[in-house]
Amino acid sequence: MQVEIAHYGYQRLRSLIFLEATTRRAVLTVEESPSVLRMGRRWEAFRARGTGQADLLFVAVNKTPFLTLSTTTVHVFLDGSSSEERAPDFVVHGSYHRDAMTVSDSGAAAVAQIGKKSTLWGALVGEHTYTVRVNPGIDQAFVLALTLILDQMHNVDHDPYYYHHSYRYR
Repeated sequence: MQVEIAHYGYQRLRSLIFLEATTRRAVLTVEESPSVLRMGRRWEAFRARGTGQADLLFVAVNKTPFLTLSTTTVHVFLDGSSSEERAPDFVVHGSYHRDAMTVSDSGAAAVAQIGKKSTLWGALVGEHTYTVRVNPGIDQAFVLALTLILDQMHNVDHDPYYYHHSYRYR
């Protein structure tokens, strides 16, 4: 799978387009949503290149308290509703910087593990490598999308001239 990342708008919001490696056909689009009135950054995932409500697959909302660096909490809602009145369908929690993130379902059972491998070279050139373990029966593209959302939440691209780049994931 290949992922293209583009920045758009005056707020420099990001759009991630997941492509099949061989055909370059869009499989999933994940867009960062403006969070002017909402607490926490919000990401919306759509089928293929869709951006309408009918194509919405899930919403991921960063619930990490402001100025908290040791832990990360992201709530994932499968129906696209991120209402405070209901429990999320999945929760991503743990320490991003200590390579220990867990994806849990609504019953708090771990369904995937995400670890970030840190190397000196990676830190110097901005490359990020992840180890992801997905339990049987869990959609691997879903967990890959969550991994990239975490990457984008924690690694902001500050270069104003760099609006488009791509990554390869195997």
